[in-house]
Amino acid sequence: MKILHVYPKQTGTRPIHITIPKRYTYFWEIASFLGNQKNIKLKSIDCLDHQFSIFDLCKIILKENFSIIILLVRVENISQTIRFAEFLKTIDDNKKIIIYGDIVNFIPDFFKNFDCFDAIVTSGDWELSLLNYINYIKDKSIQPSGVYIKKINQEFKGEFLFNNWKFTDIKNAPINFYNNLNRKKELTITVARGCPFNCRYCFASCTFGLHERRKNTTEICDFIERNKDNFTSFKFFAPTFNSDNEWVLKLCKEIIKRKIKTSWCVTSRVDLLTDESLISAMAKAGCYKISVGLETINKSSIYIKKQFSKEQIVTVAKYCNKYKVILKGLIMLGIPYQTKDDIFELFSLMKKNNIVIRPTSYSPFDEIKNKKNIDITDIQKMDKFTYYKYGIKGLTKKQYFQLIVDPDNFENILKQRI
Repeated sequence: MKILHVYPKQTGTRPIHITIPKRYTYFWEIASFLGNQKNIKLKSIDCLDHQFSIFDLCKIILKENFSIIILLVRVENISQTIRFAEFLKTIDDNKKIIIYGDIVNFIPDFFKNFDCFDAIVTSGDWELSLLNYINYIKDKSIQPSGVYIKKINQEFKGEFLFNNWKFTDIKNAPINFYNNLNRKKELTITVARGCPFNCRYCFASCTFGLHERRKNTTEICDFIERNKDNFTSFKFFAPTFNSDNEWVLKLCKEIIKRKIKTSWCVTSRVDLLTDESLISAMAKAGCYKISVGLETINKSSIYIKKQFSKEQIVTVAKYCNKYKVILKGLIMLGIPYQTKDDIFELFSLMKKNNIVIRPTSYSPFDEIKNKKNIDITDIQKMDKFTYYKYGIKGLTKKQYFQLIVDPDNFENILKQRI
């Protein structure tokens, strides 16, 4: 069966290079899994690489006899994806179109309203749900677990892979193109899925489930050894890398044992990094950067139910500085109850402790999920780099966005009078 797998062009405002890691994990790892299945001939196209328009895609589809079109949907390409699917249906209604993506998992009922989508991945691991749908199209007696079927208006509960998802096949992905955009030769690989924390502003638990699953450390090291000469570093993607520190130490020991000379970075939580020996082991194994969601402090941290003490932050920063690991603090601006003084206090604490400041806008995704009659504009507004709803007491809108684009200059920005 011939299948076309497409990452439609981005129309949102999120910087392109920031989307590269998810292109590997959300698109090319899925492509690797499906492309390795028997009796499936898969063609994967990232429109960012080829600059494909809707016209270009339809031209390819009309020339080749694809049975199923798979589309990856994210906040930044919703409108383009819907336009493409609607246009394709007007010229060839026989093509089956199925969509998947984090925003699809989060608000599936929104997408169920569109007749241009024959099926929607609503739960389970994406590649498995997509494979179930492909098999269902071949044989209607097979249950398409994880998929909503429009024609019969029925949704089937999804299933999760334990650890047998695939890494990106670097022969198929546009590696050089991504490296140029990303300004570094770094490959992102999924090492864990699932997140038990279920933060209200994050898609991770909804997308990958609450139960965490981790890749075999031997498989990770095998892949790195095969590909380390093609990349200067790797990004280990896990919703929370250090939620299982026994596994983390096992991975570090395996890298050290094999004498693999490479660099890698992760995203974690401050409260899981307070053991100095852990930071030491990670650094020795090649960890060069840890990103942590500091988000906010004071009263606003109670609102998002994520609180770290200043002592914890300082302790982790001290260990990272000692072992020469970059500590990047992910900050959210515009959370309810957040003030100008809160921002100044947090940024000053980070500057004093050599923590990289990386702010984005707070996007209350849970409000969208509970809202009736959502439209595309409502969803697009949730772009984490431009969304502005609650603002920050004591700051103008201009200052708000200045902090996002120029956080290192926060002292001068916050000194400006309204």
